[in-house]
Amino acid sequence: MQYCFMSSPEILLRNDITDIAPWELNARGIKLLGVDIENVLTDYGNPEVRPKAAAALGNLQNWCDLTTVLVTNNRNDVPEHSDQGFVDEVRSQVGNIPAYHQSESLNGKTSPEIFRLAASEAGVNPGNAALIADQFKS
Repeated sequence: MQYCFMSSPEILLRNDITDIAPWELNARGIKLLGVDIENVLTDYGNPEVRPKAAAALGNLQNWCDLTTVLVTNNRNDVPEHSDQGFVDEVRSQVGNIPAYHQSESLNGKTSPEIFRLAASEAGVNPGNAALIADQFKS
């Protein structure tokens, strides 16, 4: 089961990305939405974005005034652990939105550093960021 976590200004749990209504993000002032890849948009290890997940993401992008980015624990800074091809394949299916990877300086998808960097690059207050992810510990 996957969980959707909205980090600001309150926690909102849903079973799936398809369960999030655009009005919920708008009402909470979310301006930056980070979306985990595996188990949220795709099945684990498969770069094919599930049609319902793609439609739900498109709906959120169309109805909300926000910037969307992918966040992943996949590394792209260490060649032997890089999964850049996987991430690029996913990006090609969701409009080539930016992807932020775990690295030496960014500790993973739930790391505040990723959201500070993405928010800075998007010109958004990090307090108005949310994360949709399958787990909170990684």
